[in-house]
Amino acid sequence: MPKYVAAFLVCILCLTSLVFAQTSGGIRGVIADADGNPLPGALVTISSKVLIGKRTTTTNELGVFRFPSVPVGTYSAEATLEGFSTVKADSVEVKLGVTANVPLTMKITNVNEAMTIVGETPLIDPTKSQLSTNYSNEILKEIPTQRGMWDLMQVSPGISVDTGDSQSSGMIAFGSGRTSNSWNIDGVDVTGPETGGAWLFVNPDNIQEIEVLGVGAPAEYGNHTGAVLNVVTKSGGNDYHGAANFYYQSDALTGNNVTLPDSSYGFSRKKFNYATGQFGGPIRKDKLWFFGSIEYSRDGFAFAGNDPALTPIQKSDKYDAKVSGRVGEHNDFSAFYHNEIYRYPESTSPYSAQSALGNEIGNDPSWGGTFNSTISDKTLFEAAYSGWTSVDRWLSQANVQETPFTNYDVFPYTYSGGLLYPYDYRTSRHQFKAKLTHYADKFLGSQHEFRFGAQYGRGKAETIIAYGANGYWDYQSYGFQYRVVQAPYLYGGTGKELGIFLDDTVTLNHRTTLNLGVRFDHNTGSIPDFKRLGIGTPSISPIGNVIETGETIPGHENLIDWNVVSPRLGFTYQVQKDGRSEIQGSFGVYYDHNVYGNWDAPAPQLPAITTYRLNPKTGQYEITDQYLPEDFTQNPSIKAPRTLQYSVGYNQQLNKDSAFGAQYVYKDTKDLVGWEILGGTYNPVPFVDPFTGKTITLLSIVDQPLLQKGNDPGDFPGSEGLKYFQKYHGLVFTYNKRFSKNWSMNASYTWSKSYGLTPTPLDQTQSSPLYGSRTGSDPNNYINAVGRLQADRPHMFRVQGVFFHLPGDLQFSANAEFSSGRPYARQVRAGGDGLLNQDAIIYTSEPRGNLRFSPIEMVDLSVAREFKISGEWRLRLEGDIFNLLNSDQELFWTTQTLAPGEQFVPDTWVKPRRLQIRVALQF
Repeated sequence: MPKYVAAFLVCILCLTSLVFAQTSGGIRGVIADADGNPLPGALVTISSKVLIGKRTTTTNELGVFRFPSVPVGTYSAEATLEGFSTVKADSVEVKLGVTANVPLTMKITNVNEAMTIVGETPLIDPTKSQLSTNYSNEILKEIPTQRGMWDLMQVSPGISVDTGDSQSSGMIAFGSGRTSNSWNIDGVDVTGPETGGAWLFVNPDNIQEIEVLGVGAPAEYGNHTGAVLNVVTKSGGNDYHGAANFYYQSDALTGNNVTLPDSSYGFSRKKFNYATGQFGGPIRKDKLWFFGSIEYSRDGFAFAGNDPALTPIQKSDKYDAKVSGRVGEHNDFSAFYHNEIYRYPESTSPYSAQSALGNEIGNDPSWGGTFNSTISDKTLFEAAYSGWTSVDRWLSQANVQETPFTNYDVFPYTYSGGLLYPYDYRTSRHQFKAKLTHYADKFLGSQHEFRFGAQYGRGKAETIIAYGANGYWDYQSYGFQYRVVQAPYLYGGTGKELGIFLDDTVTLNHRTTLNLGVRFDHNTGSIPDFKRLGIGTPSISPIGNVIETGETIPGHENLIDWNVVSPRLGFTYQVQKDGRSEIQGSFGVYYDHNVYGNWDAPAPQLPAITTYRLNPKTGQYEITDQYLPEDFTQNPSIKAPRTLQYSVGYNQQLNKDSAFGAQYVYKDTKDLVGWEILGGTYNPVPFVDPFTGKTITLLSIVDQPLLQKGNDPGDFPGSEGLKYFQKYHGLVFTYNKRFSKNWSMNASYTWSKSYGLTPTPLDQTQSSPLYGSRTGSDPNNYINAVGRLQADRPHMFRVQGVFFHLPGDLQFSANAEFSSGRPYARQVRAGGDGLLNQDAIIYTSEPRGNLRFSPIEMVDLSVAREFKISGEWRLRLEGDIFNLLNSDQELFWTTQTLAPGEQFVPDTWVKPRRLQIRVALQF
């Protein structure tokens, strides 16, 4: 054993990642005789279509057998022992991150009973204290979705969204911000190092299973305070298999749910052509498999008020290849490659000229490999490397270099001229990881499953950004013409993450299991040296007229330097001996991502931002406001955002196929990263709010404060006791009926309350990265800013169901959600008329929570039938109806800033009722 310990220590130093994401599950069981006595020495064999070869093991002296880290899917488990009849479980369902419990009873051999077939295995995992949701391939391929990897994640228990209708991958897990989740595909952490959101997406038809690990994640998972979102894709097999799918929508198959009084244009669908193809099989049976796929997507639609003739077409092509194999009897490996090439033009808007719209263009290649070795029947070693890189540009859709112009004197605001914030963005991430699992059956008198791991990753992000193509933009406010000037510049960050963890699943007795863990994370972040940029030609970037001046701006090494320890504790107690009911609970300390976008701007020596106002008498621009490089600084004392997470729950298996659960969750988060306003002098200015009639005090800046990023808003008048924080209370009820008797169902109801103060108090989304935004850098932004969070939805009810073999041999599935609308706040623009020394500011009229968007009322249905052609060849015809109720829920306002007499105007709604036709050829 010492040589294995030494090998593991070497791997601690050499192999690493941000999150050792699960890509598999496990099987565990106890074999006993008819009197309940454990049977050691029984030979257990498992097999499955998703498994290369078969696996065998023997029960230990406690009658326990284990198969850790096996691919998700359905298995058969067969046990033999001399003198006893063979026993077999045919439908062992292994879920992602879950250990299937397979208790077996063997009888003394009877000549009339050579084999005993066991029915379905228990639904409750007695070793797991987490609150998680799994979507198997059977559910994924039947439930109607809008072709997004995240569609079903967003309707999982406890998950809220701050947009809706699958129009964004952003999601809020049990009150945490949209940058606080960990996104993983086949073990690759695809969380953007600067964005904090999912950066890579896979073809939905490739997905084998999804796990949403919402509460109680073990120490194996670090760098998140929200959910761990795991996606595992399909692999090859011993038989050739594949599919060709074509999905089609058109304007003729689409209704309309919104009519505007000043426009004859309703919702329009210009194009929806979406096709996928998959093919996999053996290179060598039981030794080497392959799987490949392509995705072709062309999508163009416009919301009400937009001329359909101007609708741009969004384009995306994805390519995937994967091989998996087995070397000898104990070693498995896999390797993959993925790439997406895309062009996402901004949707048209009645308030934006086409010349002011952007076009996102890029490609995202990723690659990686894994190696698993079963060292002994008690020890498993896993290692992996993966990486990805991306080039992403936001360019003028009309390919113009005009001066951007915004008119704040009309409502809603209008945008014309060129693109306001073009950018040229590059980002990458590399990850290494290693984990050793060891079973000790009599350590300190209990059974232990130890998991030791080391994880290392490094990332990079850099952006060239400008005010328009020529370094300035114009706007009109209070009848005056303004010009804001700033030279283009480079900003970004680099980071490194080292994590070491220890998890121990302790089986104290046949009823009680403890999940104990601790992890250490060392995260650093630096701003590298950057070239100083200016305006000129020839340009180094397609965003505009950008040149290098020849000067280098020094960076800031180890601006972020976090060393944090995260203990985790969970327990399960089986109330009944048969394991059909359990009480569970967990406590954990969680630290969030090192999201570069929260601290890498302002960059060192940020170019001056100067606001000019046109003097109508002289025709000359005069300076009214200016931010100089010395007004900004970098803060080396930023803390890691921290969450204390508590949960307690009860699970009950109602019958052999269904289970009910209830959970209470509480989360307390502090040290969020946002603007910190230091020093400065102010004059208090009384101001009567035009909506409430109350007199509030605005702060007029006399001496400019110092601005930096930190963990609280700063020390300006009125900031006493003001901290960035989030609190969440939630009750989650779940019902799950696994597939049997031709139907299955998942249902959940979540009651919750989330409130606090986020670093982006004026935004409609919850805790998006700050990047270069100055939102929150003026003390008036924090007036009435504490309240319900942007994704707070007190009531969320979701249900998904699948039904087979209906009359006419039809298949039917449904996905429904009925949830509260999320809150928003009326905001007021003040000061641009000379009331304040600084430029116009925005404050919140009343705390968020009194006003809410319309509730979610969405029902999606699918009806399909499959026809056997020949042999394994099948034809599938399917019709999906989205938004059956034709809901017209608004998702986003053009602005939350109103003047008296103005009303909130939406610019995005849920898409109307529409029919999608799918034709699939499968074999």
